[in-house]
Amino acid sequence: WKHLHSFSWRADGSHNGLENQLGSEDECNDRVCAPTTSLPDSFPTLCSGYGELPLFSHYITQFQETLDYIFASQPSERDYYGFATKTWAPMPSRSDVAQYGGMPNEFMPSDHVSLVCDLAFRNHSGPSKNDEAT
Repeated sequence: WKHLHSFSWRADGSHNGLENQLGSEDECNDRVCAPTTSLPDSFPTLCSGYGELPLFSHYITQFQETLDYIFASQPSERDYYGFATKTWAPMPSRSDVAQYGGMPNEFMPSDHVSLVCDLAFRNHSGPSKNDEAT
């Protein structure tokens, strides 16, 4: 936690630490967009638990979007130890969920998809001796 940066709301309702670098919100309406956040150089390098961002992790008829993420710190010159993604659970397709009218349903008991991945503990020089999933 020693490398985390602070985020603060000002009394006038504005905030310190976030910038929108994408332009208008309309640019993200039809595709998955990564969150736009400015982080300090001291923040660890992160990898996604899924190769690419899922198309959605929450699916109800009125709203389908990615709300859930898995991030892990990668090893770097500054942070010698970290994690690498090995595998991840498959995500349902939109058509799989749509045939049941959204989530939850009789086969998917939540309105959020469970995100699951295997991570390997690594050091900056490469794979660990055992490359065990944790």
